[in-house]
Amino acid sequence: MADTTPTDGQTTPEVEDVQATVSRRRKRDRFRGWFANRRMNTKIQMVVLLVTVVSIGVVVLSVVKLDTVNSSVHSLQRDNLVPITELAAMQKQAQQSWIDMSNLAEATSASSRQDWLNRIHEQDTVLDTAMTAYMAHAARKDLVTKFQSVWSDYRLTRDSTAIPMVIAGDRAKYAQVREDKLAPATEQAFGLIDQMTTVEQSDAQMTVTRSDSTFRNAVTFIIGWLLVGVALAVGLAMFLAHLVTSPLRRVSRVLRAVAEGDLTQTARVDSHDEVGTMAQDLNTAVASLRRAIATMATSAGTLAISSEELSATSQQIAASAEETSAQANVVAAASEQVSRNVQTVAAGSMEMGASIHEIAQNATEAARVAQSAVVHAAETNAQVGKLGDSSQEIGNVIKVITQIAEQTNLLALNATIEAARAGDAGRGFVVVANEVKELARETARATDDIAHRVQTIQGDTAVAVRAIGEIGDIIGRISDFQTTIASAVEEQTATTNEMNRNVHEAATGSTEIANNINGVATAAETTTAGVAQTQQAAAELAHLSSELQTMVARFRY
Repeated sequence: MADTTPTDGQTTPEVEDVQATVSRRRKRDRFRGWFANRRMNTKIQMVVLLVTVVSIGVVVLSVVKLDTVNSSVHSLQRDNLVPITELAAMQKQAQQSWIDMSNLAEATSASSRQDWLNRIHEQDTVLDTAMTAYMAHAARKDLVTKFQSVWSDYRLTRDSTAIPMVIAGDRAKYAQVREDKLAPATEQAFGLIDQMTTVEQSDAQMTVTRSDSTFRNAVTFIIGWLLVGVALAVGLAMFLAHLVTSPLRRVSRVLRAVAEGDLTQTARVDSHDEVGTMAQDLNTAVASLRRAIATMATSAGTLAISSEELSATSQQIAASAEETSAQANVVAAASEQVSRNVQTVAAGSMEMGASIHEIAQNATEAARVAQSAVVHAAETNAQVGKLGDSSQEIGNVIKVITQIAEQTNLLALNATIEAARAGDAGRGFVVVANEVKELARETARATDDIAHRVQTIQGDTAVAVRAIGEIGDIIGRISDFQTTIASAVEEQTATTNEMNRNVHEAATGSTEIANNINGVATAAETTTAGVAQTQQAAAELAHLSSELQTMVARFRY
């Protein structure tokens, strides 16, 4: 095998062919890129301009070729038709002159002979005029000159010999001259006319052939140019259609993927025309939508966690409310017991003198019950305080949920704006964004409802705290009263009236204790109902979060 390795400074034909191919491909790619970066109206105008140039070229060429055909027609008329017409006039006048000479010979009167002579001379004048006109266009002027010579000899013989013989009445000599001189001259003249006619017809046929060839060449040339122009226009139009439809198919593929929930696709269009700008805008819109969906997914997860925390907190509040209700029932029972004991003390105060020992026992029992009531009131106050702390935690959770709902609403609004920028392709995302925005609004309304209910619970809790504080004060006073009663048993007789008054106050205080405890129980029940509503709102919030997560899960980003 021959060594094809190029020496230094030399290249093989194969390398040169490859380099030439690469160079042509680069030029073609540069032209393709240049043409692809032109605006759509520029591309269409270029196609229209090409068609216009081709049309103008075809029209100009048609005019030029038709002018050539027209020149051929004029040449046929000027160089062939007119000479043939003039030659025919010469032949007609020559024949008529020959016939008039025969008529002259047959005339019987002097007047008729004179008429025929006049006609012969007129025919000579007309023939000379036609011959002069034909001489200017004759194809064979030598034949015309020869005809003039022959016809001049004919006239000379006719005028000098034949006509005098006819006038003299010498028909025999005229017939001899006619046979010997006039007839051969006319035959020779008519033969020359036939030759000239043949020449003119041949020349006319050549002109017709040239005109026909010119016409066929013009038709072929025009059709060829028209086909070339149509081919160029069709090729450029197909090239333009490829440059337009290929990026449009990429954009359509991305839009179809987005409609199916796939936000990972991008339209790879490198041109800078309207389609390229549209593809870049679509990529920007999809990227913005991708970020919005990612943020929405994160917010949905945070919302789900917050709803779970709210549900757990509401359960704790419910347990605390139930405990508060149970403690309130215990305190109510104790207050009823205190009330009964005070009534007993009141009844026994009338028999103080006889039942001082029993009073002492009742006073001791009342002191013990009051101390127990103080302990229970303190526990109830602590539980209600926990209820207030729990309601404060609910308020903090509600603030977090409200912030999430506001952020979700803002993200939905951004998604709506980005979808609106995408035009018809973003209508589905407008619907999704509106649904997300509606979910955010429902979340905001639910959190507002929860906030109002928690505020109600906090208000009721504050009232319960104040009531329990008053209960503690009253129970403390009862304890003081019982201590006073125990220490003043010995002075009962002297202070019976004072004791009756104090017992009456104790009875009133025990009634107030019972009423306050009932208020605490009612507040606990209200708290329980509010907690149930809070749990329901938390469940709705969890449902909304689940729907939002399901909706976001439709997209791949």
